[in-house]
Amino acid sequence: MALHYPACLPGRRDHRIRQRNQPQYSWSTSTYPAEVLFSIIAICVVGLILFALLIGNMQTYLQSVAEEMRVKKSDVAQWMHHHALPSQIRERVR
Repeated sequence: MALHYPACLPGRRDHRIRQRNQPQYSWSTSTYPAEVLFSIIAICVVGLILFALLIGNMQTYLQSVAEEMRVKKSDVAQWMHHHALPSQIRERVR
């Protein structure tokens, strides 16, 4: 059973793509040096921006994890002090 979408719905896009892939349409790369250079530079800049965002997000995540670990270590030390655990056990926990 074939689905028939009205022309305004997204399901009709595949028809347009198939139509563009017929031999009378030529999909070839640009031969203009300025356009090629612009494309290369644009792709490199976008890649660098995405890489910088990735590094920034990783740094933020690692800092938050380190802060959580510091807080947990402080809480454990405070709990051990409050319950007067022997120093041998305290050293094993650390």
